[in-house]
Amino acid sequence: MKTVEDFKRIIAQYYNLDEEAKKEYEEFVNGNGKAYLQKLFDSIPAIEKKFNLKLPEMYKTFVEAKVAWSLYGKENEFRTYDEQEIYEFNYIGTHQGNSSLEEMKDYFIFGQDYGECSYFFDPKNLLGFGVETIWKVNRL
Repeated sequence: MKTVEDFKRIIAQYYNLDEEAKKEYEEFVNGNGKAYLQKLFDSIPAIEKKFNLKLPEMYKTFVEAKVAWSLYGKENEFRTYDEQEIYEFNYIGTHQGNSSLEEMKDYFIFGQDYGECSYFFDPKNLLGFGVETIWKVNRL
């Protein structure tokens, strides 16, 4: 299982390859991003209650490590959804979120990149690779 420090090391290695991206990431984490990520982390119990599920520890660790960033204008950008977007992109009981796809109703979508891919967990382990596995699906 990845720890907060593991995630921070991975991200530091990635951003050390690109000084401009590193600067934008640091501005995000030290500016509005810090509040965004804290609010997201604080909302995890409410999200779990609303969806009647336990989010994987890796997701919590990922958010806690402050690597759930949003760097606009980057080709391979990744963004973790905030609480409202999570409600919009997922099914809640019989309620379909505004952007939900019928095919994804049994999965928990938590983010996207700008290469037209969504990222999700399989909380019921329907795919048979465990609930901690992060999946990537093309939205096209």
